[in-house]
Amino acid sequence: MKKLISISLILLVCLSLFSCNEKSIELKVIDENGETGETIIPTSTGKITVINFWGVWCPYCLYEMPELDKLATNYEGTVDVIAVHTYTYSDKAPEFIEENFKDSKIIFASDNGGDELYTKLGGTTSYPYTVVLDQNGNMIKSFFGAKDYEYFESSFKHLIEK
Repeated sequence: MKKLISISLILLVCLSLFSCNEKSIELKVIDENGETGETIIPTSTGKITVINFWGVWCPYCLYEMPELDKLATNYEGTVDVIAVHTYTYSDKAPEFIEENFKDSKIIFASDNGGDELYTKLGGTTSYPYTVVLDQNGNMIKSFFGAKDYEYFESSFKHLIEK
């Protein structure tokens, strides 16, 4: 039975990694005024991409947002940091951006009224959830919970130093 559960979990992870390469999921870019009319396909940026799933209602998400801001600033041009707000209370995100991150290099986005990308990239029910993609859109790391700048940086720095 344990062997069957282990094999099932391995298959689930493999399917999750395979679905990460879904190139067609577009996110709606948002700013302090709401939706900008722009979209982004996070698996097709051509850069290392840090996708953070967050919500204004989540204290751990709010804790790590300055860490992501620092990351987006320090690696501008090399790494895209995309903060995808959950559909829950998404109407509060523009106000939060206005008050705290108006001039940030973070690309704020919403997942088109659902959590399609969150689910495809292995998210379950916990926030914050972060996924790191290489320059080809392949998932190289994912993790739940609030992290600091050094942790984020360590997840992709080896790709820059090649």
